[in-house]
Formats: sequence, C-alpha cells, structure tokens
Amino acid sequence: MAQRPPSAAVLVLHGGHENGTEPPPPGLLNLPGVRMRPFVRALRRATRAPRGDEGGTEVLVRQVRYVHRGWNGSRADALHDALAALDALGEEAGDVPVVLLGH
Repeated sequence: MAQRPPSAAVLVLHGGHENGTEPPPPGLLNLPGVRMRPFVRALRRATRAPRGDEGGTEVLVRQVRYVHRGWNGSRADALHDALAALDALGEEAGDVPVVLLGH
C-alpha cells in the first residue's frame, strides 16, 4: 500500500546552552534532545492513521538537529538550524500546516 501524504507536520526543537560553538554530543549524551524523545514518540502514536482507515492521513514528526550547542548571541545559531529544518520539512511534507514543539 502506498504511503499517504501527511496532513500536517510537527517540528520538535529541544533546549540547550546559551553559548557553545562545539557540536552537541551524539545520541544519549545529548540530554536536551533525549528529554524530547518521549514527546516525539507520543506525537507519532497520537497522530498515526488507524489501520484500515483508508481516508486517514498521518502527521509527519521530525526533530531539529543543531550544529552548535548554543544560541550564541547575535549569531543565533539555533535559529538558523531551525529555519533549515523547517525548509527540509517543507520539502519532505509539502504545503501542510506545521506545528513547532519545543522547550
């Protein structure tokens, strides 16, 4: 069965440091990212189309991956990463409503 296009998308953004130009640690060492995993799982479960629902569509859920650990003042590194993630999400999902979820 072909996958239906999403009806909406959610981009999950985690918190982090105010300053830090080093990359975030990978995987489970990235504690702000790990804290958001339960939200991602819950969103995916709650927005999945039920089996056998021919008219249902799913909501695409993605997480931003930051290049740097911090916001870094006027550099606003996290903003640039979020905008890039939104662009990628738009290419993947198409013209659908997008919800941002973060802390």
